[in-house]
Amino acid sequence: MEREPASEAEGFREIYLLLAELHVAALRLPDVEPEDDVPELEVDRSAICMARITGLLGTYYSDFFEPLADPPGDPVGNSLADDLGDIYRNVKEGLLLWNLGHWREAGWHWRMLYDTHWGEHLVGALRACYWIVRIDPSLASG
Repeated sequence: MEREPASEAEGFREIYLLLAELHVAALRLPDVEPEDDVPELEVDRSAICMARITGLLGTYYSDFFEPLADPPGDPVGNSLADDLGDIYRNVKEGLLLWNLGHWREAGWHWRMLYDTHWGEHLVGALRACYWIVRIDPSLASG
């Protein structure tokens, strides 16, 4: 997410694949408790190389807060750029913990925030990417 892609299409394909791989990795995270207090970390979302999908950053899509609610609620608007920024920030915080040697805390951080925050952004972003490819199938292959 922090490097410039060769093209916008390549950047989109890479993001789409990374989101899918990240989802699988998140589903495999162990359910652990932190051993230490989790230090507060600040992550700057501006480190994301947004140029990778410049033409798609204006992509807004409809979603539901509770898709299984009966009756369903009203759709809400979401932003692909906001999704990517929030996912990046939460995952990067865990990476910083990992790099500081707080392995259990990193695992707990990723799992807890996947369950409560970035998982929703991830699933929404994947759905938006799926529809982007449906509209422009050339984005699916390089």
